[in-house]
Amino acid sequence: MIVEIPLTGEIVDYDPEHPQLAVGSDTDPVRPVDLRKLLPVELWDFAWRATEFDFENGMVTIETIFVKKRLVTERDTEGVPIAWRMETDLEFNQRQAASEKALRGLKKKTMGELYQITGEPGLKKPESLNDG
Repeated sequence: MIVEIPLTGEIVDYDPEHPQLAVGSDTDPVRPVDLRKLLPVELWDFAWRATEFDFENGMVTIETIFVKKRLVTERDTEGVPIAWRMETDLEFNQRQAASEKALRGLKKKTMGELYQITGEPGLKKPESLNDG
């Protein structure tokens, strides 16, 4: 699933000739807002990768990747897992559908709402990027 989310951090240098390239601050690197703050923990069962950065608009496009999980079926007396099973197709499909439903909900929110939910500031940009 493809989702656009806001960026946070600080851009210290940017070349409009190469709009996919920017230099982030060492102390406040450019990054997507924290997805873990946007989704309930039980739906945080996927990996993601950034596929496109839009520094002018402060957004990043991410692609989510779902894989089957190993589920613990038995623990020893100290609570250490000793037996597992792979998630069934039904369990996997239900988990993926629930996560994708929550991610679709993010598409309905504004950048401001997403920043407010995460408590993270908007992307700080050099004046040359703010102007155009």
